[in-house]
Amino acid sequence: HVALNAGTNQLDVTVNGTLLGSFNLSEVTVGIRVDAGNGKDNVVIDAAVNVAATLLGGNGKDTLSGGSGNDHLFGGNGNDSLAGNGGDDDLDGGNGKDTLDGGNENDYLRGGKGKDRLNGADGDDLLDGEEGNDIVTGGGGMDTFAQHDLEDGETEAEVPEAVRNAFASQFAGATISKIEFETGNQKYEFDFVLNGSSQEAGFMADGTLLA
Repeated sequence: HVALNAGTNQLDVTVNGTLLGSFNLSEVTVGIRVDAGNGKDNVVIDAAVNVAATLLGGNGKDTLSGGSGNDHLFGGNGNDSLAGNGGDDDLDGGNGKDTLDGGNENDYLRGGKGKDRLNGADGDDLLDGEEGNDIVTGGGGMDTFAQHDLEDGETEAEVPEAVRNAFASQFAGATISKIEFETGNQKYEFDFVLNGSSQEAGFMADGTLLA
């Protein structure tokens, strides 16, 4: 756990509740790097820390949480949970069934191999489930989904025009709160408000409304 001590303006580093050392914040010029190694690790950068952090989970079921800086989180092997929180973050789940949450600002999320769940949350995010039948949710902001095709490779696109047109025709005047993209079958699901009522609807990539 890396936390900012408001009284001393130092970064306190603790492991299992034991203080290992303190560092002057002004002396941290490059950033913070934590290599957790193998095992089930829980690495947390306090929200008050705005220094960029690189967190490496390694093998095992890890939980990695960034602070308010522009962080880089790599889950490695195992079913990991990654949270970027504040800052423009880069999250890579690696192998395994991972859960990634970008948090605020403009983030880049990559699921890696396995059935992953990606949530961009606020900000203009780029979300790439990569290999596996993933669930990808944009959240607030203008998000971009990376779509994969066995013949054409990877393309980056916002919600397809056919889906946008079908939604606008079917639910004119609606306010969208969330878009969810499922890579396995190219399905887009919307949470939205229409005439004061919260509703849900799904479309295939060609604009077909799901029953």
